[in-house]
Amino acid sequence: MALDLFTPDVFFNPSTTGFRIINSYSTKGRSNNTRSVPQDINFPSSHLPTLTLGELNIDYATADPL
Repeated sequence: MALDLFTPDVFFNPSTTGFRIINSYSTKGRSNNTRSVPQDINFPSSHLPTLTLGELNIDYATADPL
């Protein structure tokens, strides 16, 4: 899920009127080397300042609620 916020004023500096917040919960995919949410979705290229939040480092099956 992503949320883009904009304002007629400025957020961080005079050239920034918006920013993006990404919330993600990435679990292990079909193999140990894949994730359910790919990196390019969690960390996309963006012209906006971006903050990615979420659980991205589940390493053990017992820590995964699914």
